[in-house]
Amino acid sequence: MILTLIVCIIILTLLEAIFDGAEIGILSLNPEHIDSRSKISSIISKYLEDPQRLLSAALVGTNVSLVISSYIGAYLSEKIFYNSFISIIFLWPMAVIFGQILPKILYRHYPLFLTRKTILVVYVFNVVFYPIIVLMFYLSNVLQKSFTSKLKQSALSRDEIKMIVKSKYFKRNISDLEAEMIDQ
Repeated sequence: MILTLIVCIIILTLLEAIFDGAEIGILSLNPEHIDSRSKISSIISKYLEDPQRLLSAALVGTNVSLVISSYIGAYLSEKIFYNSFISIIFLWPMAVIFGQILPKILYRHYPLFLTRKTILVVYVFNVVFYPIIVLMFYLSNVLQKSFTSKLKQSALSRDEIKMIVKSKYFKRNISDLEAEMIDQ
């Protein structure tokens, strides 16, 4: 039982590594190096065209892997050491080093090779968790639009900037050349 749970934690850490690595791998790929004839290449091309879908799938996949492995780790820690807090000492470094740092380094150096080997896992996960990913995609678009509209409302117009530059206080703090550059 304990060995099975340890193997599950290792598999979940490997999945986390695949999701975090695929994110870097896709973004590091040169589209010219992708052979468009294979099914794997067409999946990679779709993610290159719409990276937000990949990032959403990677985020959900990473979080699902982390939550489940944390739960299993806490359960194991409680059974073995009678304290679930001990799992943090073991799982946190394992998740950070083997689930995030190492995969990002490897996928950055070998993006095409590793992405070809693992993109199918991300794709299957994307299909299975499609409703959650679509919801995340929608929420991120809503948040993005609300922030960009607020930024546009708070941005100064060109005329307002010119008026500020021409004010007495501002003229004392900038050179004539700077004022002329702003005025243009």
